[in-house]
Amino acid sequence: MATLTKVKGPISIGGGMKIACYNLAFDTGYPSGGEPIDLTGEFDYVYAVIPAGNDTLADNGYKAQAIQPAPATAVSSSNVTITLHEVGSAGAMTEFSTTDASAIGQCSIVVIGF
Repeated sequence: MATLTKVKGPISIGGGMKIACYNLAFDTGYPSGGEPIDLTGEFDYVYAVIPAGNDTLADNGYKAQAIQPAPATAVSSSNVTITLHEVGSAGAMTEFSTTDASAIGQCSIVVIGF
């Protein structure tokens, strides 16, 4: 399982909303369906999860994508995930085809929620 490390936050941005930044370090155990990230200790509801690419992702034709619950659905330890995709010919994207994502290193993630 990848390691999630808090960089900063959560910090109040008004109206009860919070923002935080994390680093997600990928390892040799990338699961099919994506890496779950546990935000339960810091967010009750998540409205945006924004993964930032890195040079290794871009140089190897990979993209990171966030999958999050619907806005009215409470955060659980497994319903927010970061998935990796390979960009193939003509821009077609397929799910990452290996369990070893350690060469990708880490990507930053910005989370906004309550």
